[in-house]
Amino acid sequence: ENEEDEVNLSDTDRRFLNKTVDTIYALLSKKQLDVNILSDRLCMSPRQFHRKISALTGETPASFILKVKMKKAKLLLDGKPDLSIEEIADLCGFAHYSGFYHAFKKVYDISPRQYKRKID
Repeated sequence: ENEEDEVNLSDTDRRFLNKTVDTIYALLSKKQLDVNILSDRLCMSPRQFHRKISALTGETPASFILKVKMKKAKLLLDGKPDLSIEEIADLCGFAHYSGFYHAFKKVYDISPRQYKRKID
């Protein structure tokens, strides 16, 4: 959906977004993801990070992080059918299944279980 917007980004901005996504993935695996830690890892103040992400994506840092988490969830559902929904929620940084369920349903308009059944 934002591939069209990505065409207009400079190489520097594209590298920044790629580094941000890589850092989000690294923090997910350590269960330490929040905006302050993410901005610190990117050597930015939280305010500076907020301005930069908003300018590049039109989203708040929290909604950008959620989008990255949901893309990872979808990739895991598509590529690792042996994982349970609860395991996928955990791998995507959700402490509780219910939070994962509601976020997935809000973003994709289908529950994670229904999505998994469609691809099985």
